[in-house]
Amino acid sequence: MRWFGRGLCLLAACHVVSLGCKRESSRPNAAFRAYEDASPRLASAADSAPMFADPTPRLGGGLHDPLWRKGPIGHVTVGASEVSGGTVANADRVVAGLRAGFRACYNRAIGISPAQKGSLRIVARLNEQGAVTQARAEGGRGLAPETIDCIVRRVQSASFSAPEGSNVVVAIPLTLELAEEE
Repeated sequence: MRWFGRGLCLLAACHVVSLGCKRESSRPNAAFRAYEDASPRLASAADSAPMFADPTPRLGGGLHDPLWRKGPIGHVTVGASEVSGGTVANADRVVAGLRAGFRACYNRAIGISPAQKGSLRIVARLNEQGAVTQARAEGGRGLAPETIDCIVRRVQSASFSAPEGSNVVVAIPLTLELAEEE
């Protein structure tokens, strides 16, 4: 690998020598001397602009940065999950992991119809392995049916740890509203 890198530098130096109209290129050490002469210029050019620079500016705000996302931004508040009929060890962690999906559903919906906001409760029934067998929404006034369906599908795709007990139900309260402008 070390030889390969020197070979590329030597090749670049030969190219610099040929463009510089120096006649020393026919001698064996001329390319090396040209490399030594050109190396400070090559290093400063390499330091100023990376070879494979990403042309996309990164401002640190992600999707919530106004330059990246146009239109309203939604805020989803997920309340404490309620488990009945048994216990589920990782219910809070799984519900917290679903928050980004809920926010994606809501942001997609308010991009089409910004007036949507409301509260709902998703009720999910689990089987003995922890998979969601049935999920339904309660409430949701002020939200489009497509938004509620998207959120219900996110819950249906969730996988909880095996519950202790039979007929276990997890209820997830949600509040969806527009984020405050800063």
